[in-house]
Amino acid sequence: MKRLGIVVLLCLSIVLSGFTVYSANAEPPVKPVAGGTLQLPLDGDVNSLDPALFTTAGERAIIPALFDTLMIYDQTTGALDYGLARGIQVSKDGKVFRITLRKGVLFHHGRALTAEDVKFSFDRAANPA
Repeated sequence: MKRLGIVVLLCLSIVLSGFTVYSANAEPPVKPVAGGTLQLPLDGDVNSLDPALFTTAGERAIIPALFDTLMIYDQTTGALDYGLARGIQVSKDGKVFRITLRKGVLFHHGRALTAEDVKFSFDRAANPA
């Protein structure tokens, strides 16, 4: 029994010393640096950064990083998560959508997002010309 205790203690000390050596050789974390260029591979061309006109996979990859959306489709769960919208109600016939907007959403120049802005975006996407 005493021999078993010594073997367990020896094994434990070997394992712990391995962790100590590993942590001693670990590189320090790199601090973020401002500036520089980020290059990403894209699956397709980028012809426009206009969210009403995007058609390619490359544009589809970039535009969500530039513009907020009412809702975001979660490909993992298949659920719609809210973005600029806070809630949505759909009429029984499926023809009317009532979207409640998040409060406090501002454009870059400081003006608050309104229902008229959302309507304008839908109208523009439906008739981009």
